[in-house]
Amino acid sequence: MKTIKIKSATLSARTLKVAYDETISDGTATVTNEYAVNKGTLCHEDLIHALERLKPHMAMLCDLKEVGGIEGVIIDLDRYDFGESLDKVFISGIKVSYGLKGEVLTIIGGKTTDKGRVLNLCAPSVADIDAEYPYVSELFEVLENIRAEINAYLFEGKCAVKQAEFDFDEDISGVEGDAPEEAAEPAEQPAAEAPAETEGTHFPKRGRKKGKSVKLSA
Repeated sequence: MKTIKIKSATLSARTLKVAYDETISDGTATVTNEYAVNKGTLCHEDLIHALERLKPHMAMLCDLKEVGGIEGVIIDLDRYDFGESLDKVFISGIKVSYGLKGEVLTIIGGKTTDKGRVLNLCAPSVADIDAEYPYVSELFEVLENIRAEINAYLFEGKCAVKQAEFDFDEDISGVEGDAPEEAAEPAEQPAAEAPAETEGTHFPKRGRKKGKSVKLSA
């Protein structure tokens, strides 16, 4: 039997970094392994939406002015129309701990102020048995949905873009397209002709020219 416990999830540039424990038990022994995974693939819209459902809880737990008009009133946070008041609130991650108090959830995020500055926030931790927070059951229902989407992201390949798979062992000779041109063989050069032999041309041998003898008188 294998059990996965998500300990933290951090959203950055639509990718998710997750830390979780994997416990494996065969009935005789139990082994727990810790993992920290940063897949680098884009999160599916369902996972982004699941995290965004924490926005009203972040606003309520941090006493943000965006929910000032509903203080003390129990409402359906998923269906309540906050208008554009939560547009500046963002969720960047969660932390979950497990102990004697059951599961304890901490929401991490922030908001953009009216002056354009970013205010980082860490909501007060809430246990699943906490009776002080009036929306504790709704909060952990959202957490269950987030965990399901994280598991699908990690182990089922559910992401925004699935990269194409290529079989590099496949013979590509049958791939349609222009066949590569064969290199042209060099043209055969004509053999050099031997100099033509000139017939009937003879040069006479030159003999020694005889001179006349001159007799000298005494």
